[in-house]
Amino acid sequence: MHARQPLSFDELAARCERAPVRDVAAWLGHAVEEGLIEELGGDALGPRRFRLRPRGIDVLTSARRRHEGQIAA
Repeated sequence: MHARQPLSFDELAARCERAPVRDVAAWLGHAVEEGLIEELGGDALGPRRFRLRPRGIDVLTSARRRHEGQIAA
C-alpha cells in the first residue's frame, strides 16, 4: 500500500498476486473499518480508490521492523 497515488481494488489485488482476491477484500474491509486505509469515493470516471492513512503507515512500518531479520518459513 505504500504507493504515491491511491490504488483501486484491482491495482491492490494485482500487487498481492499470491493472495486470493477474497482475502484481499477481507483485509481491505478490515483496514478501512480500523481506520488504517482511507477509501476515496469513485465517480462516473473511475473506481473507488484506497490509500494508507498516517496510522496505517505507522502500523505497517512497526510490523515490518518487528519482522526484520526473521527467516520466512
